Amino acid sequence: MTPDDVRLGAAGQVTEPIVLAAISGGDLTELAAEAGVGPDTIRAAVKRYRSAGRTALQDLEGTAWRQVDITFTDRAGAERTAADVPAPALAREIEAGTVTAWWFIRKGDWRLRIKPADPADPYGCTEFLDALLGELVAGGGVRAWRESNYEPETFAFGGPPAMTVAHNLFFADSRHLLAYLRGPHQQPIGRPELTMLMCSYLLRSAGLEWHEQGDVWSRVASYRDGGFPEIIDHNFCLAVRRLITVDAGPASSLARCGPLAPIANWLVEFGQAGARLRTMTNHGSLGRGLRAVLSTHILFHWNRLGIPFAIQHRLATSAAYCILGVRSRQPAIGE
Repeated sequence: MTPDDVRLGAAGQVTEPIVLAAISGGDLTELAAEAGVGPDTIRAAVKRYRSAGRTALQDLEGTAWRQVDITFTDRAGAERTAADVPAPALAREIEAGTVTAWWFIRKGDWRLRIKPADPADPYGCTEFLDALLGELVAGGGVRAWRESNYEPETFAFGGPPAMTVAHNLFFADSRHLLAYLRGPHQQPIGRPELTMLMCSYLLRSAGLEWHEQGDVWSRVASYRDGGFPEIIDHNFCLAVRRLITVDAGPASSLARCGPLAPIANWLVEFGQAGARLRTMTNHGSLGRGLRAVLSTHILFHWNRLGIPFAIQHRLATSAAYCILGVRSRQPAIGE
């Protein structure tokens, strides 16, 4: 048997060339006759082959990243430390070509994920990491750090191709957020206002109409229902409504020369992510509902931005209420 003649276990004598021909649109009856099996066996082999390929892509996406868990000495000041030291250092590594992307998430300890430029050598940036984190420990900003395994939440973000879209947005979001924190102490746009502009632009770029956007906000509110009082402040709702309806696109006057100009490139990244997810939905390649995926993106963005749970709940509940007239919904099983 040649290397090309790969059996697929229970699929009998079906070989890889036959499976590839079926995937390419070949006649199943003719291919089944060539293999000496029934058409249903060819269909089963194609299903198994695709499943194995998706698993391999998911594994590759995870192993391409290195994860470092960082315990900051001052948890409240962790983001300022991250903005002042790791972010500029990582930008230099990007420019030098040793790292292609990085992002972080807050889980008590911060989890920093770094993608080395050479996927065949995931430990190629070891010297850089050791020096960077050693400097932070010596300077007192970090108490401890350790390497751990990164497991992408591939299903939650819609499958392997959509996970790539997610990673691109995570990188852009992390980079722009820490640059925002390095800016003036009194930013012209506060975090609650900033995030509602970002997230509403994400939803519109994904092609969601008004009530579909309300459904996303209702989902998010239900995920952040931690026993907070269900009080609707109508003035707050009006402010939220203004934020989620304003034209924040890169072509708007607000983004070109107005108060949104400092975050215009950040907004572009959210718009591109939304558009890519819509395209995947239209092509049938998103492995989870579009609104469910977008809800997950909002929750991850809020984690990076450091929005407290109570404020997350209030923002999402108010957005859902001003669109739908209801406060939240319970997510269905599997969402």
